[in-house]
Amino acid sequence: MPEKIMGISICMIVKNEEKNIERCLKSIRGVADEIIIVDTGSTDRTVLLANKYTDKIFHHPWENDFSKARNQSLKYAGGDWIFYIDADEELVRQDTQVLLEGVRNEEIDAIQVQIISEFQKKHSESINSQTRIFRNNGSIGFEGRVHNRVIGFKNAKIYPVRIKHKGYDLSPDQLKAKFDRTVPLLKKDIQDSPSNPLPYHYLSCSYLSMEMYQDALDASLTAVRLADKDRNPDLIFLWSRFNAARSYYELNELKKAEKLALRTLELYHGHIDSHFILIRIYYDQSQWSSLIYHGGKYQNLITLYKEHPENFSTVVVNTMNEIWNIHILLGIAYYELGSREQARCCFKKAADTAPKPYMAWKAAGIYCHEKKYFQDALFFLEKARRHNPHDQTTKSLLNKINKTDEKERALPTICCCMIVKNEEIFLEKCLNSVKDFVDEIVIVDTGSTDNTVEIANKFTDKIFFHPWENSFSKARNQALSYVSCDWVFSIDADEELLDGCGSLLRQTVREAGGADAFFVNIISTYDKGRKKARHNLERLYKNNGIIHYEGIVHNRLVGASNPKPSKIELMHYGYDLEEKKANEKFLRTTNLLKKDIAENPDDPRPHHYLGTSYLSRGMHEEALKESILAIKLADQQNNQHPLYLWTHHNAAISSYLFGNLESAEFYSRKSIKKYPDHLDSHYTLTLVYGEKNQWDKVERHGNKFLKLADYFENNPDKTDVVIHTTLKNIPDMHLLLGHAAHRNQNFTKMDKHYQAALKISDFKWQVLWNIATFHIDHTGDIQRAEHYLKMAVAEAPNESSIWYAFAKLNHKTGNYTEEKNCLEKLYRLGRKDVVALNRLAELSLTAGDFSLALSASSVALEADSENYQAFCYLGIACKEESLFEKAVEAFMKSIEINDRFALSWFHLAETCLSMNRFDEARTFFNQVLSLSSSLSVETLICQCEIELRCNRIDSFLAVCSRLLNILKLDIQREIGCFEDIAIILTDIAYSVRENRKAVNRLTEMISLLSIDSQKLIENLLLIESEPDTEKIEFVSKMFQINPEQRPATRSS
Repeated sequence: MPEKIMGISICMIVKNEEKNIERCLKSIRGVADEIIIVDTGSTDRTVLLANKYTDKIFHHPWENDFSKARNQSLKYAGGDWIFYIDADEELVRQDTQVLLEGVRNEEIDAIQVQIISEFQKKHSESINSQTRIFRNNGSIGFEGRVHNRVIGFKNAKIYPVRIKHKGYDLSPDQLKAKFDRTVPLLKKDIQDSPSNPLPYHYLSCSYLSMEMYQDALDASLTAVRLADKDRNPDLIFLWSRFNAARSYYELNELKKAEKLALRTLELYHGHIDSHFILIRIYYDQSQWSSLIYHGGKYQNLITLYKEHPENFSTVVVNTMNEIWNIHILLGIAYYELGSREQARCCFKKAADTAPKPYMAWKAAGIYCHEKKYFQDALFFLEKARRHNPHDQTTKSLLNKINKTDEKERALPTICCCMIVKNEEIFLEKCLNSVKDFVDEIVIVDTGSTDNTVEIANKFTDKIFFHPWENSFSKARNQALSYVSCDWVFSIDADEELLDGCGSLLRQTVREAGGADAFFVNIISTYDKGRKKARHNLERLYKNNGIIHYEGIVHNRLVGASNPKPSKIELMHYGYDLEEKKANEKFLRTTNLLKKDIAENPDDPRPHHYLGTSYLSRGMHEEALKESILAIKLADQQNNQHPLYLWTHHNAAISSYLFGNLESAEFYSRKSIKKYPDHLDSHYTLTLVYGEKNQWDKVERHGNKFLKLADYFENNPDKTDVVIHTTLKNIPDMHLLLGHAAHRNQNFTKMDKHYQAALKISDFKWQVLWNIATFHIDHTGDIQRAEHYLKMAVAEAPNESSIWYAFAKLNHKTGNYTEEKNCLEKLYRLGRKDVVALNRLAELSLTAGDFSLALSASSVALEADSENYQAFCYLGIACKEESLFEKAVEAFMKSIEINDRFALSWFHLAETCLSMNRFDEARTFFNQVLSLSSSLSVETLICQCEIELRCNRIDSFLAVCSRLLNILKLDIQREIGCFEDIAIILTDIAYSVRENRKAVNRLTEMISLLSIDSQKLIENLLLIESEPDTEKIEFVSKMFQINPEQRPATRSS
């Protein structure tokens, strides 16, 4: 049977809609089973046009209440479903099938659709989801005089059905008439229900439409206040917050607008309009990095909304068509940050998405013209002219640029100045980064013996040679003497000008004003890229004969009278060297610093740099000593230079790494007292409090670190000359904050921080491993630890640290088979960790995998030739593999290392027993008994075997007596035959029955007596007054006697 199509009644109220009604009715013909129209007093052709589509037209007088009129229309509807639409709307016909699919859904009673409202002749639009289709069950209807809404439904679902609304695209006169009609009705609603936030919200919308911003602000804030008071969850009040933020913005109260928009994003992360208003605010405030962040969020959310509107529920989006404007603002932000290519890419996207492409190209051209980027302005304006040859603004600007005097367009000249020695690895990359942005390159070579000079010759002929005189400043000043340009840009061969900073270099000197030097932000990477530091140095300065360098090693610029910040950035690679070169640099630098200290003993600066050098090589004690000395000298001289904040951090982190948490805390707190926003000190304090399990303090300093790191990363020019060395450690902070959240049982926050650490870390497996090991070692949350370790293995399947952690986890849970598998994986990966190898050998012996135990212990001994345990495990493995001579050799080695451990003697003795070297075995077993009582039973059993094998029956019986005594067995025995001896051995075996190895040895001894095992059991039954069934069972198994062959007990 074909599926039943539910009947749909289209319901409308109309008045004077002759311009719209036919377009609307045509759009819904494909879904309408009937069309109900209530006319409230049309005086034009509305009713005449409607008659073409339906005869169900009813007339009701207008009573100043939209809901009342709509509810009247519902009374005439006979369909199962009602679809409410206004005459100035139209259904997007491609969505008809989706609508019909929705009304077949028996689990819902209402459908929400997307209302797309057009403004400014389609140049702008808003979008939101509204309930427009619902079951005709008598319970669902409308309320509200003006902006009425559907009430009474229980289970609504959003479907991707679009309705286009033209009613907001009005002329000024129409807009004023609508305002005059709507506002009195809303005020009447407020009078009737003063605590209802909805009419205040819609009143704010009306005021905004007339640019009455103060009134709009008052109304929207009232709506927010009333909604918050009642904890009203309706998402429409996000719109109220946007109206308030927009009003603040238009009233030039930017801080209040920003605060409100950020608060709205805390409530609803996907609020598109709040990102939009923040973009506008940050543009006005020239906060370019923040603009780029929110611009990216805006773009992603717009894309997501278009693809999945159902994810946004009923959130209203007022800025849907602003995407091209956002691309323009992003392009300007990237220009301001020196990223010219990214800026061009944004302008291209703006042209692709603008209503008319020339609008975007013209906007880009106007910006570049104002900034005096004349070449770029020409490029963009020519594109604008091609798309719209008649635009007067474009023509005017092009004429201005073409008439600009060449002198006005000329730039001040810049010289790239450097000193080099054996820099063939870095130099070409460095010079390629600057060659297109400077007018000359001056290089002083101080004695290169590699290809440095040949590489330099590709870029410049201004290469000069001076011998190295153990002073960087002297060499730099020699280079300055050859400069002929207006400005000097000082760069080292192991540095690189970042993309986009070349044009910024030109812009900076062109707009220098009264500045004679500029700080350049230097980003240093070290520890193979795992760590990053930022600091500002004066690297761009006027060539005025006054500015020069001082200092032997870490030279400094002196003579600049008016230095200013800039957004120019350099990447420094010189700290990330291979071990040999790093050591050579360390020795060269420390020797020069020690010479500097000898000549200037009261100068704290060389002590600071010496401490820094020691710290780079992991010499924590020496680093701490020099750092403390530098701090002491600086304090004595009241030297408040920001450099010594770095010194405090060096002292703190050296103390931390040295295990002195109190000292680390002291120097960090001292630094923060001087400079509360010292990033590195907040970092160290977070580490310290994590070690101390002071999780509230971890949260305080960790969150402060993240806030500062974000600011300094996005505003490097605002940090003066304070050096920040922990900018790459943001994942560490998120991890510690995640651990703190776990301690506080806030698992949502924990997951948020863990995910943040994963997202930004370059070494994801390390983040996952860190989370897992924290929970293994500190919280006992094994399930969570295992989850993250599995993720870590997926990221880095051959990373030994992960398998070590897995082994640790399995050890904690008692899963020794898996622990062995993990340690074996470590072993196969070539990890020569002695502790892991020892444990692998031990577990392999337990599992009977003697070959693996032998090889693992052998490798452990290669790593540590004095490894007592490894010799023991090697000996046991050799003994089990019948390599007795090697076993003896291994046990003898272990005894040489430590002769006080009884276990080595025992295994040595046991090996000698296996080799029938009975006298040696007896001697070694006696040594065991002298060292330990814990092995006395096993030792005496072995001694019994020795005496029996040597046919020394008296000695054998004496040893048996000792054993019987220790085991608390009857020692009053009559020995008349071998069967009596066998009974004694059987009693001993039953007493130590949990020790399989001892039982096997006793069974073998009984077999030496050549007795009838069947008869032995009969004798046991005769001896026992009340036979022990369990013991008889045990003895039968010893001799592998079938239950049917077992003799009957006396009682039977």
